[in-house]
Formats: sequence, structure tokens, C-alpha cells
Amino acid sequence: MKPGTKRVSKRWRSGLGWGVLALVGLAMLAWAVSGMRGPSSVRRVALAQLSPPPPLAGRNAFQTLWQLPYAIPEQARAAVFAEDVRRWKALAAAPPTGDEAPTLRPASIAEGRYPPSLGEEDRARFCPKGSGCLAAVEADPAGHAELVARHAALLDRIEALSGDAGIRDPFGYPAAMPLPELQYGHLPLTRYALAFVQGRRDEALDGTCTAIVTWRRLGADSDTLIERLVAAAAVRATYASFFVEMLARLPRDWPLPASCAAAFAPPTDREFTLCDAARGEFQYRRAKLAWQARRDRAAGARAADKLPADADPALAEAAMPLARLCSPALERRIRADLPPLGDEGLSGLLRLECVSNPRACLLGGMVDATYDYPEQIQDTHARLRFVALLLRLRADVSDPRPIFERLQAQHAAFGSDQRSLRRIDDGRALCLENYRTTPTACWDVPLPPYFATPESTAPEPVRPEPGRPDSAATSP
Repeated sequence: MKPGTKRVSKRWRSGLGWGVLALVGLAMLAWAVSGMRGPSSVRRVALAQLSPPPPLAGRNAFQTLWQLPYAIPEQARAAVFAEDVRRWKALAAAPPTGDEAPTLRPASIAEGRYPPSLGEEDRARFCPKGSGCLAAVEADPAGHAELVARHAALLDRIEALSGDAGIRDPFGYPAAMPLPELQYGHLPLTRYALAFVQGRRDEALDGTCTAIVTWRRLGADSDTLIERLVAAAAVRATYASFFVEMLARLPRDWPLPASCAAAFAPPTDREFTLCDAARGEFQYRRAKLAWQARRDRAAGARAADKLPADADPALAEAAMPLARLCSPALERRIRADLPPLGDEGLSGLLRLECVSNPRACLLGGMVDATYDYPEQIQDTHARLRFVALLLRLRADVSDPRPIFERLQAQHAAFGSDQRSLRRIDDGRALCLENYRTTPTACWDVPLPPYFATPESTAPEPVRPEPGRPDSAATSP
């Protein structure tokens, strides 16, 4: 090798060595600065926003929902629930074991002690949602009458939720989230469809509107996102959809029960926010992270567990997506019915605070609270406001314009100009756009004949005599 070549090679190796040392030094500096800095100011603010949700001002629906799957005698319900509360609270305080957060299976001591309140075969016979329920009951009114009668006690318990104020966890927000049984909420729908088919229209209308009021209130004052969203789905996809199907079969002058005015009243302030649901959700996340930290300190066997996972940084990471649901800007967009903006916060591991705490960023970031939750709430509000406007136009017989033109003229009454409305089915129905495009991109609203065709040619349904079955209720 030539002498000049040796000198170049030596300088290159020397430069490489100094470069490696510089990189190591920068990494150590970043680690130290990251450790001293801790969570960013944005994340500390997010953490401060997520205090526990406020207590209920009224009766808690949790026990009723929790016990719906079991045929527990009425006199034993309180004692069974008290035992469940003791077991779950003991679980939350138990020392960590194993690799996963502890759970209770069965969820309630009622499992195996009492028979199920509803078998799978019967459960499948109840209407799963509002659209199409009338047609299903009309196809087999006798079978549905027997089904409803056999499960009258269960339906009564679900309807008794109308006296409850909201939903709160009574178990102390343990790491294993104990969810009440929310999927039973649609069952009374079949009872109301049967009442309508049998000619008891006022009963069907009142039951449906009371259910809308109930699930609006329970959802607005719930403490988890799943409760909030399931309640909203019950309102829009179950009972509001069923209401417009009944409305399409009613004469224009048929008076509605007072409960329907409450059902389609403007959303309250609590209905415009998901903050309390996010706060409750965060309490479970806090318990899960605390359990993981206790487990790591107790065992620390796996290599992955040896990465730092300090509680505060992980909590701050978990707080970010949930705190966005408490944002005043998001609430304003929900009120204005504007599609929420995308996630504008920093995410991933390429951030200074993750240098000294990569596992905290990984653990804390495992929360997706920005998916389409606001859109689901907005779609629910849009449907309620749309039906309210439809009812006002139903009562106003002085305007001869087509219903689509009248609705478009008051578009702001049910949604922003970014939410479209169009005619479908040759003008016999309308399609109100959903912001959440699954399972469907729009809500189909069947129109009564007096709206779907010119007033002079629209056939008016015949109002039945009191106490007699309504044959018009079975017409398409």
C-alpha cells in the first residue's frame, strides 16, 4: 500500500471513531435530557384534564344493566350485586400475577347460580334494529306476541331504566374493565312493533319515544366510551329509525304523545361532549398501567419488561388521545355539526420524551380514542334534529312546497351544509348523509304518503276505531 493511501485510511478510521463517539455522546445527552424533561407540557395538560367523572345526580343504571343476562329473583338482586362489588374491588387490590391484567370469569356470581334470562334462540327472534322491525312482526304477529309475553319481566326491567340518571362503575375502576350488558337495550323494540301492528299505536309511540329519552340520558351521563356509543346507537339506529317507520304509516293529524317532544328535543350541553366518558375510560387505563408497573417490579423476568415503564410518562401518553375528547374545539365542532379534524397531536416513538422511556410511549400509546367517536355522536344528533324538523313541517299544512325543498330551505336546523340530503326511491324516501360511513353512508328515512306525493293525490291512512286492530298498520 502506498504511503499516501495509508495516511488517508488512518484519517478515515480516526474520523469514524470520533463520529461514533459523538453519536454516543449525543444519545447519552438525549437520554439525560429526556429523563429530566419527562412528559411534554401538552401531555401534562392532557393528564390534568382527565380527573374522575363527577358522581351521578340520581340513580345508577349499572346494576340493572349488569344483571340483565340473569334471571335473578327480585328479592336476591341487591345481595348478589353487593357480592359482585366486593369481589371486583378485591380483584382491583390483589397483587399482580401472570402476564395479563386479572379478570373475573364469570363476570358475576349470578353466572351458573341462576338461569339465563334469555336463550340464544329467543334472543335471535327479537328485532336487532329499528328498520325492518315492523315487517318482521307483521310476518308472524302470533309468534312475536308469544315471545314478548314470555319475556315480559325482562322487558319490564329494561324499560325501568327510564328512571335512571346515568351509568357509573361501582367497582372502583379496576384494571379489568367490567362492562354492563348494554346489548339488551334493543329488546323492547319488538314489544313496541307488536303494539303498533296490533293497533295500539299510542302505546308503541310512547314506548319508542320514552326509550329515546332514556338512552339519550344514559349515554350523556355514562363513564366509558363504549357505553356512550352503544347508547347513541340505540337512539339513532334502533328507536329513531323505528319511529320514522311508524310515522310514515300514521295519518298526518295523528297526535303524538308528550314523550315524543322530549325524545326529539334539542341536544343538551352534556350530549355535546364525550369528556366524562373519556375520564372514566382513563381511570381504567390508569389502573391497567399501575398493575403493569407492579407486575414489572415484582417479576421483571422478560427482556421487554426491563425497558423503563415509569407510571407518569405512560399515563401522560395514555392521556393524549382521551384528553382530545375533552377539547373545547372538538365540542364546538360537534355543536356545529362539522366533521372533526384529524389527529393533530404528536404520536409514535420519534419524540424526545420517548428516548428515555420507550416502553412508556408504547404502553401509553395503546389507546385509540380518536377513531370515529365524535362522528357517531354527530350522526345521532343530526337524526334527532332531522326528525324534529320533519315533525314541525308535518304540523305546518300551510306550505305547499315539496317536502325536500322545505327541508333543504331549513338545512341548518338539522345539520351543517357539509351533511348532504338527497331523495331516493323515486322520492318516497330521503337519504341523510352519515359522517360515520359504516355500516351505511346515509340514513334512509321513509316518507309518509302526504310528503312523498302531492297533497291532493296522497292517500290518507284510515284511523282505526279505539280498541280495534289497525289494518292500515300492515300496509306497505
